[in-house]
Amino acid sequence: MESIELKKYPTEDVQTFISGQLQDLRSEMLRFDEVATESRKAQEANHSLAGELEAERQKTQKLNEQLENARRAEEELELQRAQLERQLADVDTAARDDNAHSPNLVQVAEDLREKIKEMEEECRVAKAEVERLQCNIKKRDRKLADFDVS
Repeated sequence: MESIELKKYPTEDVQTFISGQLQDLRSEMLRFDEVATESRKAQEANHSLAGELEAERQKTQKLNEQLENARRAEEELELQRAQLERQLADVDTAARDDNAHSPNLVQVAEDLREKIKEMEEECRVAKAEVERLQCNIKKRDRKLADFDVS
């Protein structure tokens, strides 16, 4: 039978080895804690960014709705302006046909011209609003693109 030999290690060597292993384990645990903390921070930041992204998408949707409403209003104003111009042309034609140039037709024509000027101003304001909304949507789209890249 073979005899089992026991190797004896000096106690100091064993203690040094165990101490080194414990130190390595502590270092690994500290690194794990740091990584876990960073991971939680990243998850919180991700959650926060997801909330911001959703808010930006909702704002973009509202801007798109406002833009659509502004475009419709602009189209309606343009139609009203065109109708007023047709009425003015009809009044001008009637005034030319009426040799006496009745003061009533002249006043109607003047009133229509004033309404057309007002309508043109409203159209200008509506167009400016459409342009402003389009600009805001472009800015918001760029912001959303930045979120998607991040």
